[in-house]
Amino acid sequence: MGRNIQKAKGRSANAKPFGRLPKEIWEHPDYCNLKPLSAYKMLMEFACQYNGRNNGDLTAAYSVLKARGWKSQDTINNAVEALMRAGLVVRSRTGRFCNPGGRCHLYALTWLPVDECPGKALEIAPTATPLRNFSLEAIKTPSPETGDGSHQKLEPRRERDERGRYVSHQKPVRLLDTTYTRNW
Repeated sequence: MGRNIQKAKGRSANAKPFGRLPKEIWEHPDYCNLKPLSAYKMLMEFACQYNGRNNGDLTAAYSVLKARGWKSQDTINNAVEALMRAGLVVRSRTGRFCNPGGRCHLYALTWLPVDECPGKALEIAPTATPLRNFSLEAIKTPSPETGDGSHQKLEPRRERDERGRYVSHQKPVRLLDTTYTRNW
């Protein structure tokens, strides 16, 4: 049965993983404004670890990344923190550092659904949809400052009154007099 599921999903049992970074992420401000620059490399490390069924089981352990050219644990930590601040990855399991029984932090890419990872004790549940949909954000997400959608950000900002409510410049509507009563 496992072979049929892989075949139905178009996955080969011996397929090699590859780094996948959709164009929506390349163009997103959260990606473009990443600091430090090592965060870009860390994002590619996570993308290359992903094999199609292990989102949530991606590691940034120094013992793994040392062989890939990473020289410092602090550089790794700073890069991962920058990715989490930008919302490109989330921590799926908090590590604990005790001897014996220590375990590393695990992460998930936010543009992909979180997969079920048996035996990993993830702190976030598997999802059917991505945690963050980058392609829809540019269209539907209102700006926190103005309340306008992204297609409206080029237009003038809306004024607010002293209570923070939006001000309308339309003609005032004549309200009905509620004191008038009909005598039939």
